[in-house]
This record gives sequence, structure tokens and C-alpha cells, in this order.
Amino acid sequence: DSTFLNLYKKIAFREIHKDSSNSKPMKYWKDPIKIFFSKNISKETRKKVMDFTQLISKEVDSLTISKVKNIEDSNFIIYTNNDYEYCDNLTNYKKSSSYLYWNRRNQINKGYIKINVSRLFSQNLEIQKIKNLFFESLGWFVLSDELSCENYMSNCHSDTKHLTELDIELLQYHYSYGIYKGTGRKTFELQHKQCKESLSAGKNPGMFIHIN
Repeated sequence: DSTFLNLYKKIAFREIHKDSSNSKPMKYWKDPIKIFFSKNISKETRKKVMDFTQLISKEVDSLTISKVKNIEDSNFIIYTNNDYEYCDNLTNYKKSSSYLYWNRRNQINKGYIKINVSRLFSQNLEIQKIKNLFFESLGWFVLSDELSCENYMSNCHSDTKHLTELDIELLQYHYSYGIYKGTGRKTFELQHKQCKESLSAGKNPGMFIHIN
């Protein structure tokens, strides 16, 4: 569907600059996400966040998300401004923020969320902020101004966001094996054009081989 694909491309591919015909490569998680919560993240917040991540894991086959007790076993750390600074790149951030690292194949292999509790006036706001930042971290996504505020893919601030059908569909597509991972938008569009031409000619649309 062209409407869905146009929305996906705006979310999954970050611009190099406004006049570029291509984009930076899309990013994705290859390995399971293992979350470590710092001591200042309350038990209730941990539970609500993990309930949210399990909903995502259930809906998206290629995403496995779990909680670990030891930081050495983790690749995603969620902490507050009152904790040890786990990510040097977030040291000077005044707002709650996230930071990602990836390898040469554009596979995300480490993530951080730092919550500034002094700017959040309730536990519910803290939980919602973690959910927002975590969802965005699942693909180095660009949030959309075209979507209603209920969606996690929407670029708006709301404490009533929930996991919508569109959020799930976009994540499922991003993690499906029907698209080649780690490419820029130009390559992505070329591959779809070639597949559509093959289908129109009554041929097999092709096959994508994903190498670790």
C-alpha cells in the first residue's frame, strides 16, 4: 500500500540533508533486547514498562525483550538523572533522552534512556516518557507530524498514548524479512520497484537473503 509505505519511509529513514535524494541507513535490533533498570527506577515503573515491552514482543516476532538483574548481561539501560551516568553522551542533556549505538551493519547493539525526574511531576508521566523513548529506540525512528497523538509514532506530547494497530503494523513491517535491512531509502525504493515489476510480469517477486 503506497500510503503505508510513504509513512514508513518518513519514519524509518533519517534525512542526510533536506535536498538529498537518499537517506541515512535505517537501524534495527538484531539481538534480543535485555533491559537493566537502575536502582532509582521504582518497582511499579519497571513492571509497567516491562508489561509494555511484552506487548511489543508478542506482536513482533523478530523482537525479543526481557529484563535482566545484572548490568553485565544488559544491552539497554534505563536510569535517572539521580543515578550514575551510564552513558557519557547523555551527560549534558537536561531533558529526558535516549541514545543508541550500532555496528557497521546498522544493527543497534546498545541503548540508553535517561529520565530527568525533576522535570516529570508524577510517576505516570515518568512511565509514559520511558515508553515513548523506548518505542522510538526500536528503530532510530523519526516521529511523524501526520499521525494523531494516540500513536507512539506520533511527534506529539501526550500522557494518553497507547500501542495502536498502526504502531504495531509499522514495527512488524520494520522487522519483517520481506525487506532488506540496514539500507538507505534509495536502495529500499529500488528493491520495491523491482519486486513490483516482477509481480506485474507474473514472475516471482524475488528473495531477500539476510546475513548475520
